[in-house]
Amino acid sequence: MPSKPTPSPPSSFKSHSQDTRAITRRIVYAYREKLGQKGKLLPLLQFAEALSESVAHLKLHVSYQTIKNWEDGVHRPDYFFTMQVANHAPEGSWQRAFAMDLLAVQWPKLYAPGSEIGRRFTQASSLNQP
Repeated sequence: MPSKPTPSPPSSFKSHSQDTRAITRRIVYAYREKLGQKGKLLPLLQFAEALSESVAHLKLHVSYQTIKNWEDGVHRPDYFFTMQVANHAPEGSWQRAFAMDLLAVQWPKLYAPGSEIGRRFTQASSLNQP
């Protein structure tokens, strides 16, 4: 017996998903650019290590490949990991601001951006439109 085709998500879901990936890409790139030296991007490995440090006590880790996937738009950041960084990174750290920016992209009605980078990209998007 042939299986039923899986229904596709509504077009609004697809466009929201595409928007969040595109904005996530820009945010990751902007942070790597900001944290880099002499006009170069902070390497993926160093970015991943610095982000992981904020949740190392929880035995959580993010790989450079995961960061690359976020920046390439292959995957969106994992909610649990992002929330743990937002809750456990030091107050005022770039890691906390980065996590809040990612949460604001994924769930704009629940979270506010944590930095000017996040505000710039979320305000310019259609995510906050009704």
